Amino acid sequence: MKRISIVCTIILLTTSLVSSQTDTSAVSSQSDSLVASSQIEEYIKITGKVVDHISNQGLPYANLSTETNLGTISNIDGRIVFKYPKELINTSLHISSIGYKKTSIFLPATDTDNMIFSLTTDTFSLREVKVVPIEAIDIIKNAIENISTNYSD
Repeated sequence: MKRISIVCTIILLTTSLVSSQTDTSAVSSQSDSLVASSQIEEYIKITGKVVDHISNQGLPYANLSTETNLGTISNIDGRIVFKYPKELINTSLHISSIGYKKTSIFLPATDTDNMIFSLTTDTFSLREVKVVPIEAIDIIKNAIENISTNYSD
């Protein structure tokens, strides 16, 4: 009789333990979904494309960054997806690419799709550079003459 009583007690304890774990996981699952939904609401997403202002061709690997160094780069077609916290609303987003002038916009307060970031080319002139041939023996003589300068103790 004692054995039956002990076995029944063990079964009851096991059953109550399993049911309490199930209830806990349900509560945990609900709280996880609440946290996930609150995190989703904390961010704003913009999508779009960085393009050349003349050709409207996408600019691959263009940089997009905020003053807080949060940023992304465009893909090979110039397309971007950028998520940022709501705290950055109305702060500057800087868009740049090699060979183009940097531009800035204010980050919108709502999710925005298909934004176009048009960049203007940035050109400047360089002075002429003359390349003249030097004989190999002259290079060696010059190196030997400058050993004390190049390799000081």
